[in-house]
Amino acid sequence: MKKLMILPLVAVLAGCGASFNKYEPMTGWGGYSNTQVNNDTYEVRAVVNFKTQAQVAKDYALTRAAQIACDKGYPFFEIIDQSFTTTTGKRSSDYFTISDMTVKLHRSDTGGSFYDAHIVYREMGQKYTLPDSCQF
Repeated sequence: MKKLMILPLVAVLAGCGASFNKYEPMTGWGGYSNTQVNNDTYEVRAVVNFKTQAQVAKDYALTRAAQIACDKGYPFFEIIDQSFTTTTGKRSSDYFTISDMTVKLHRSDTGGSFYDAHIVYREMGQKYTLPDSCQF
């Protein structure tokens, strides 16, 4: 009887852990989210769990910024603020990596430190096997 109870618990925990590692909207435990600040500025957040390399949180936030720029018809974006933190869960072995950035969308590359949204999304798409949805 104990074996039967443990197997569903293991399956649930494995499923929860897997969802932290995907590029997907925030599920409450991980993923990405964004908030529009004004017409061309967004706050973007990406969260991954302890099973995932910290760089993935940064990549997911950058990917989401590129995706927003593409969706809104802006070929470029710049990061105007960013932070990167690691926080511990209830157990010290459970921690989450959070990448926050504020991005401003641009219609042209005016010589600043801008990212080309299409190139960023294509490169991250290849790295994380995402569909190419960045079209102008």
